[in-house]
Amino acid sequence: MTVTNGKFLVITFPLWLVAGIPAASGESIRDRYETDYPDEIYWSDVNKFARFPQGVEDIDLSMIKPFTFTNN
Repeated sequence: MTVTNGKFLVITFPLWLVAGIPAASGESIRDRYETDYPDEIYWSDVNKFARFPQGVEDIDLSMIKPFTFTNN
């Protein structure tokens, strides 16, 4: 949208940056729940988002670790 503003691009481009970056970063972490050591309460809370909400048999839930991003 900034490109279509023509000569007002000088004003609108910084405004988009000032408003857009915090908004995008805030939305990317909204409603995110992380834990280092998941327990039964954690698994019951995230169960509603599971692909198989009834669970998978023969898996020790304490052995499952959440995925973490690493910078290589």
